[in-house]
This record gives sequence, structure tokens and C-alpha cells, in this order.
Amino acid sequence: MRTILLVVLLGVTLPASALTLTVGSTGQWHMAVQADINTFVILANATIGYVNARADVEGSISLMTPLRGGPGVSLRQSIGGVFSLGGQLLMLRDGTHTSGTWSQGAQSYEVELDIDVGLLGGLIEVSLAAFDGVVELSAAGGWAAAWVRYTGAFALPGGWELPFQPRTGEAVYRASSFLGQVAVRVSLPIRPGFNVGTEAGLRYAAFGVPQAEGVAMDLDRDGAGDRLDMSGLWIGLTISVAFAL
Repeated sequence: MRTILLVVLLGVTLPASALTLTVGSTGQWHMAVQADINTFVILANATIGYVNARADVEGSISLMTPLRGGPGVSLRQSIGGVFSLGGQLLMLRDGTHTSGTWSQGAQSYEVELDIDVGLLGGLIEVSLAAFDGVVELSAAGGWAAAWVRYTGAFALPGGWELPFQPRTGEAVYRASSFLGQVAVRVSLPIRPGFNVGTEAGLRYAAFGVPQAEGVAMDLDRDGAGDRLDMSGLWIGLTISVAFAL
């Protein structure tokens, strides 16, 4: 019933020739900072730096990079004219990694730390076009699933008096939550029905503390749990194709 009312509304508001089906995609860079996970990164880097500086240890392992954002892609489809309604599929990634070998005498110690963060979400989007479709304002809401995949190999001698010992093992922590965002797109026509442009927006995607088989994520071992928050700004490049209906 709601779909029928929407079509009727669009038909009354817009000329038939103005009704279009638009399919597009955006390659983006999101700027979500993972404060809690970065606390673990700081502690792990302190340990890596401590062992690298030991005179009785050979080898050097690179420090981990804090999680401050990463790549993403969205696929969207909408129908309308000045006002349009559609859906969007969103995928985001972030992560950090280090690995290497330390040796002391004849004994070698393989080290690997890897954190992979991802989000997969679906949204319903409404948008308003202005300036003959060059500028588009949009708001969207939906649901998303997120994960943090942790891999750690950090078994070192206890006598080294490490400032912090990352956990050895593997786990995939998962969570889901509401996903909301607002954006502005600026598109330029390359040929009739084919546009390219830029996009910037603000996203809300707070997942709380993810869990793996009922165990809360607590990489820094402070007992408080590590929150995952993919909220923040993003910028991107867009491409879209419009078909007159």
C-alpha cells in the first residue's frame, strides 16, 4: 500500500518524463577512529618497541598502525525525480597488521598481530535533487553487521618482563546495530544519463562491545570491553547511470 501511495505521489508531483531509475556506486574513504582498539595498538607497540630495543635480541618488528579509517564502497538504486527513494548496500573495512621474527641465541620467536574490521549494511535512502540534479542531498537509515577479526601469535619468554603481552589466539567478534547517515553529492554529466562526481557525508554506526561466542572483546585486557564505532565523516567518488521511465 505504501509503495502504491509513493508511486501516486511521484506521479502527481513530477511529470512522467522526469521519473528516472538511477543506479550508482561510490568508492569512499571513511574516517572512523577506533579509540578502544587503538588503546590495544598503543600497548602492543610499546611491547614491540621494548623488545626491538633489547641488546640481547636480534631482529626488528614494525609497529602497528592505529585504526583511523579505511576504504569503503556503496551500491545504490533509486527511483524518482526531484525527490527520490531507494536502497543502498554499504561495505567498509579497516585494519592493521605486523609480523616478524625475534631471536635470542639459538631460539627464534615468530610474532604476528592482525586486526581486521569490517561492516556490511543495508539502508533505505531518500534524496532531494537541486540545480538540475547537479547537487543531491540525502538521508538514509538501516541496519548493519560488523566484525573484528583478531589474530595473535605472541608467545615470548616470561623472563623478558614485557610491559604488555598481547593475547595469542584467534577470534572473530561480531555485533549489529542501527546505521544512519546524511550526505551531499555533486555530480557532473559526462554524457546523457551518465554522471560522475564527489560525495561527502556523516555516518552513525555505533556497535557497542562486539562478542565472540559470548565473550566480550577486550584486546587491551582492562576488563571494560572494547567498543567498536564506525561513525564519522567520509568522502568519496561517485558514478551513476540514469534511465528515463
